[in-house]
Amino acid sequence: MRRPFPCRLASALRFSLLAGATTSALAAPEPDPRAEPETLDRIVVSGRQSEETVGAASATVSVIDEEQIRRRVTADLRDLFRYEPGVSVGNDVNRFGYGDIRIRGLGGNRVAIEVDGVSINDAFAIASFSSAGRDAIDVSTLKQVEILRGPSSTLYGSDALGGVVSFVTKDPLDYLAGPDDVFYGRANLDYSDVDHGRNVGQTTVLRQGNWSMLFHSSHRRGHESDNQGEIDAPDSTRTRPNPQDTADDSVLAKLVYSLRDGDLLRLSVDGRIARTDTEVLSARRTQSLGPSQIRTDDLRAEDRAERRRVSLDYQLRAPLGFIDQGSLQLYTQGSDSRQLTFEQRSTLSAAGATPAERYRRFDFDQRVRGLELTARSDFSTGGAAHRLVYGIDLEHTDTDQLRDGFQRDPRTGVVTNIVLPDVFPVRDFPRSESRELGLYLQDRIGWLDGGLTLIPALRYDRYELEPQLDDIFLEDNPGVPVTDLSVSELSPKLGL
Repeated sequence: MRRPFPCRLASALRFSLLAGATTSALAAPEPDPRAEPETLDRIVVSGRQSEETVGAASATVSVIDEEQIRRRVTADLRDLFRYEPGVSVGNDVNRFGYGDIRIRGLGGNRVAIEVDGVSINDAFAIASFSSAGRDAIDVSTLKQVEILRGPSSTLYGSDALGGVVSFVTKDPLDYLAGPDDVFYGRANLDYSDVDHGRNVGQTTVLRQGNWSMLFHSSHRRGHESDNQGEIDAPDSTRTRPNPQDTADDSVLAKLVYSLRDGDLLRLSVDGRIARTDTEVLSARRTQSLGPSQIRTDDLRAEDRAERRRVSLDYQLRAPLGFIDQGSLQLYTQGSDSRQLTFEQRSTLSAAGATPAERYRRFDFDQRVRGLELTARSDFSTGGAAHRLVYGIDLEHTDTDQLRDGFQRDPRTGVVTNIVLPDVFPVRDFPRSESRELGLYLQDRIGWLDGGLTLIPALRYDRYELEPQLDDIFLEDNPGVPVTDLSVSELSPKLGL
């Protein structure tokens, strides 16, 4: 599927058609070469208003800032976390590609992944032809990535058993260098030799009074990633990658209004559609099944993943009574994964070869609506300094999963929905509606100018799950009892 390209580069070559255009009254002054460079410790903001430096954080925290992202010529999650110890990206080289982020060996839904404070979709996989991953990030829009290693359940809930990965996207003012700048524009053309990928993108920023606007879009086309394999056989003995065509389109739009004393009202819209067509040559093989043999003659896949988010948030930057800082965010998010598999196979026996065509479809969809309210209060009692963080999380999720398919005899045209071991359509779990409530309180108490710190915390969680039974699930699971679930838990925590 790979099409020839006239040049090959060692890793990646980036061309900037327009590096950036801004309107400003004055140019930046030249720095004094004799001045001592000022080193600033990076700030971690993923702690939900518990801003602190990396060195002062109680957990193992690392930050990838915009400069590091640029220097690494980051094109995907693998490039982004390449130099992060204990962090890896799950990758199915045969078909599904990047699936999840793993922290110290834990991955899947045990790692909380957020984009601008909104959790992305769950991961789900079953059998060999179904895998909904969590690679839903356009890295070109990122301002910062924060990684918390280890359990972070007080502020993030039980999903953060393995840790937290918080992606922060750029705001309009991140592109405008000075207070008098009102416009920024950039177009870029990127090429990566790893997968012969070509990306075309643009960024436009406008400011008028207290209003600022950002619109970013990118359009990427590529193929399978190169490896060191040398066997290019069209069967299971191959060590070269399976041929792939990939397409990735994303948009990010923000409208920001600056209020009194630095407060912000922000509307964000972002979306991404990723498509991958794979000729799974490595699946061509012959397997024994009793007295017969099953030969896979051809296997092709068409995979599509889509994510879209709309959020409205208010950032309180100036003190308001007892509250020093706070934020309120309302959001809705939808994600859809659809994976199609087309297989040609033959059953080999003493009577000869019996051909069959198999079609499989996998769908995994989630709709999420939520609210996050977080506040921070700083005060002192005696010789102790307190940083109190408290908030509430509300989330409503609808989840729908379905596998469907059929088998066709190309000689007679007879079609059956029995594709062993399944009788399609199949729901591996019923449609479900879940509601989550989280209340948390954390106090960072410091003595001796921060030389001694104690962090007590308390979180209350309530989780409700309501299955939505339908004929498909009932036919596949006769007699299986299905009940509602309602649980709550109070979780204390103490850190030093």
